[in-house]
Amino acid sequence: MKILLILLLLLLAGCSHTGPYKLYDQAQPGSSGHVTLKLPHAIDLLQLDQQKLKLPYSADAVRQYLLLPGKHQLTVRYRQLWLDGQANHEVVDSKLVTFSIDAHAGDELTLQTALPQTLSDARTFAKQIRLQLVNQQQQVIDGELLPEAKQPSSAIEVLFKDNGSSYDQLVTWWNAASDDEKNQFRRYIETHP
Repeated sequence: MKILLILLLLLLAGCSHTGPYKLYDQAQPGSSGHVTLKLPHAIDLLQLDQQKLKLPYSADAVRQYLLLPGKHQLTVRYRQLWLDGQANHEVVDSKLVTFSIDAHAGDELTLQTALPQTLSDARTFAKQIRLQLVNQQQQVIDGELLPEAKQPSSAIEVLFKDNGSSYDQLVTWWNAASDDEKNQFRRYIETHP
């Protein structure tokens, strides 16, 4: 049983990604230079040019992505797992926010926002989300909420619609779990062979 647990942990650790993640095909014609996009850990990049993305998990405090220069539409959302006591937790999701950008090779865009520090603040932040992209010249691009008709109906719908297989869902939940929750799950596996 311990070998199975070790293999599972190694597999999950292998799913982690560090460093900038390319959002374009290397062999794409005309790919001279790139644009760097930096997002805080609690902001998920869901779509690029209205195409859903399946990105690897990153444990980095700031996630970095590389995209080609040009006009793009980015869709993001705030999502954070909050622990409320020993056994309770809550995932706080915001509505989807889009940015329309016209970026040039060498541009560095950083999403700036004051992330909440408490569960109560997170709930308020998610309801009144305001995000800004700032380039290296400190020019600001404000994000816009997607129209209500294009918003997912619930966090559960997004989780299961975007992640397909049971394996992918397990990896998503594992990556969202705190160290305490992971330890609780390990104990559960050890006691329920």
